[in-house]
Amino acid sequence: MTIELIQEDEEAPDVGHDKLATVNALAPLRLITICSSTWTAGVLAWAIVLRDGPTVVAIVLVSLASNLHSAASFLQSSTIALLPPSTQSPPGDLVLRTREGAFIVVHCSETVARLLYAGEASCDYVAGATMYRILIYVGTLFLVLGIVSMSNCSWIMQVTLGASYLALNVIYMFCALTPAVSLSCHWNMRLVRVVDKSTTQAQSLTEVVWYCIRATGETDWTRKGRLVPKTRQWDMWLDEAKQNRSNTNWDAVAAKDRLMSYDVQAKEASNQDDDMSQPKRRPTLL
Repeated sequence: MTIELIQEDEEAPDVGHDKLATVNALAPLRLITICSSTWTAGVLAWAIVLRDGPTVVAIVLVSLASNLHSAASFLQSSTIALLPPSTQSPPGDLVLRTREGAFIVVHCSETVARLLYAGEASCDYVAGATMYRILIYVGTLFLVLGIVSMSNCSWIMQVTLGASYLALNVIYMFCALTPAVSLSCHWNMRLVRVVDKSTTQAQSLTEVVWYCIRATGETDWTRKGRLVPKTRQWDMWLDEAKQNRSNTNWDAVAAKDRLMSYDVQAKEASNQDDDMSQPKRRPTLL
């Protein structure tokens, strides 16, 4: 897979922030939170109309617990140092290997590479360590008291609250099980534009490495990343692959098999020469 990351220098003054990633205004989690708050307000009004005191107390306590836990975990992405549009940055192409065995070739400038891959991955929590513990402890206390209050609610309100919280858990679980959709709709990365250039399926590691060599035009990264064995045959194959990086008809697998077969034939010939050079013993007659 080959992608290109382009720094949107012309949009940097208009985004209104100096952060690499922010949350979209219509992010899925925000929409779920708004719907959940609206539904909770409706159930609370219904409980007030029914004059169900335990239900009112339970809804208020559980809502406060959720708000306190969210406030304790609230964070923001760290600020970044934006370069002026006139600054020239050398190429910073990268080759990434995933755990599934896929290779991703990233074409970008050195500035973008430092921001995304070489920079420190950190976030700024709004609440400090002490305030975090206080919010978590108080929120947990409210949650326990709210659950106890639910046991004293009327039957119809118990069913309503149980179904509501069950539906919310299902919705949040659905978002967690679809990370590609959630991430694409959740994060706003206007400072960097991603261009998907090509995706190629390969049948072997040799083909994958060859496709990456064609995309990058270099072979040094294969040795630095130890992606191929450090042998004379593979070094010859890498040199031949670099020479044919512009030749789309070059068969990388056939070239590798040819070099490996030459090595096997040379070893067999060497073994035969060693056997012929050894002195022969005459048979002993008994």
